[in-house]
Amino acid sequence: PEPRLKLDNVHRFRVTTVAISPDNSYLLTGDREGRIVIWDAQTGKVVGSPRALHNGEVVMSQFLGDGSRLLTAGVDRRIVLWKVVKTGQQFAFEKISQFDQEGMVVNVAVSPREDRFLSVIRLSDKLTKKANGQGPSTRVSLWTIATGKERVIDVATRDAATRNEGDSDRDRDPFVAWAAN
Repeated sequence: PEPRLKLDNVHRFRVTTVAISPDNSYLLTGDREGRIVIWDAQTGKVVGSPRALHNGEVVMSQFLGDGSRLLTAGVDRRIVLWKVVKTGQQFAFEKISQFDQEGMVVNVAVSPREDRFLSVIRLSDKLTKKANGQGPSTRVSLWTIATGKERVIDVATRDAATRNEGDSDRDRDPFVAWAAN
């Protein structure tokens, strides 16, 4: 079937992330160049000017709250919270805070209350070989948006070589990311 809405002739490289504004009136696309484009969801026309928000691929984007904030993540090792300012037909993005990562961001999940997020990063070979000659090639962290505080989460399972006799997976402390405290 023929598409109902066509978004084209703006991105030079493939689109890598999409988001929908909370009121469903705008679509957002991000690409391999780090450019973000906002589109009118009814007409498919670009609203305002495309902006480069990251140096390289944008891997994640999500509007928060009423759409006045946007969380983006890129392969440039940054997760950024932006204030989205609409004036007439233009959109501007003002950086609120930045969460620097030690590796390339591969995934992000925002909590239902939108006060925290989990990040998954891919660590470089240099960082993983520092710790005991081996180590995880990825790391999961819980970030508090208001404070910028990071808590590294142990999600790796112990294999037979590192498990102590008598240990079981139940011996590990559980971690509840979205606890209601």
